[in-house]
Amino acid sequence: FDLSQEFNSTVDRSSLVKLLTFALMGQLTVMKHVFLIRSVSNTGEGNADVHVVTHKGIRKDELTPDVIDAVCHVKELTLLEGDDLPKGCSTLQEAGFSMILPIRHKGETGAILCLGPKMTGQDYQPDEIEFLYALGNLAFVSLQNSYFVDEQIEKERLEEEMRLAREIQERLQPSSLPKFEGLETASLALPSRHVAGDYFDAIVLDENRILYAVADVTGKGVPASLLMSNLQACLRVLVPLDVTLEEGTAHMNRVITENTGFDKFITYFHGIYDRRDRSFNYVNAGHNPATLVRADGSMELLEKGGLLLGVIAGMPYESGTVTLNKGDVLSIFTDGVTEAMSPDEEEWGEERLEPLLIELRAKSATEILDGVHKAVMEFTDHAAVLSDDMTMIVIKATD
Repeated sequence: FDLSQEFNSTVDRSSLVKLLTFALMGQLTVMKHVFLIRSVSNTGEGNADVHVVTHKGIRKDELTPDVIDAVCHVKELTLLEGDDLPKGCSTLQEAGFSMILPIRHKGETGAILCLGPKMTGQDYQPDEIEFLYALGNLAFVSLQNSYFVDEQIEKERLEEEMRLAREIQERLQPSSLPKFEGLETASLALPSRHVAGDYFDAIVLDENRILYAVADVTGKGVPASLLMSNLQACLRVLVPLDVTLEEGTAHMNRVITENTGFDKFITYFHGIYDRRDRSFNYVNAGHNPATLVRADGSMELLEKGGLLLGVIAGMPYESGTVTLNKGDVLSIFTDGVTEAMSPDEEEWGEERLEPLLIELRAKSATEILDGVHKAVMEFTDHAAVLSDDMTMIVIKATD
């Protein structure tokens, strides 16, 4: 039969191992053998990520790291003869093995074939050594392909899980901000990875009041998104209780502190707009100060609050209040906006954001947000992957 065709027609590892075993037994009457292969991502030196694909005539537990390391250092065909063999190789010799054959592929050792004597008692002939090299290469390439397939399947599975996680996360945040009399609003949420550690929300409390919230969880990716989900659930539970912003922030801090480690925390900002007196009552828990640009071009930073969430339970919080008059613009954002990195690793910074917000204040909320987004992307040279999650809400007071 065509051995090459047999190896190339399957990626099932158990079938490939059987083919290798049958070829050794049928062609050369060799019973004892060990076949080691380096992982797909490691074809250099050393024994990191070396797989024992098959072993006959020696127990798996006898193939210790020392034995594998010694075998991996063999650079050419080596007969296991004499008393001056490395310790690991002598273990194979004691188990009745007679040869170590490194299988080189594209200039690197990709696999190692350890063989016992032929059952006929005859020595290995040159043409048989040549056959063993060819067989080892066939087995190596086919097994490597099988690992590639496994990695691809695992990659696709993880990508599907991340897609579902992103879909769930998007449902936890508003797809668009609710319309509210007297306000124009616009929002932007760009994750640096599949899932984000940033959070924003807008919750209509009654016909007169609406709550806006923005948060930034330490870290990125899945761990940060899980903590973000915890925060979202906490806020949604507190809203119907009609507690004050200070009390609600303290409760959220307690929950986050109790459920996270010392190295995880959340910067958080939320505030309630009341259309009856155009007041905006807020608490800033260690977050970037929201920027209030007045219609006349003056600016205020909303800083009152307290410590960020998740550090120390029982911390008190205070609130601040401002009035949003016609033409005033309030921007709430995460540090992914101000800390966006240029190709030269320079941060965009408040020194660029604040003048731009003042310059754009006469435009609509959507135009202001688009202007900031455009400026950030130009600064980062339209980076395909952002250095951090970027979230922003722009609120403009109207008639």
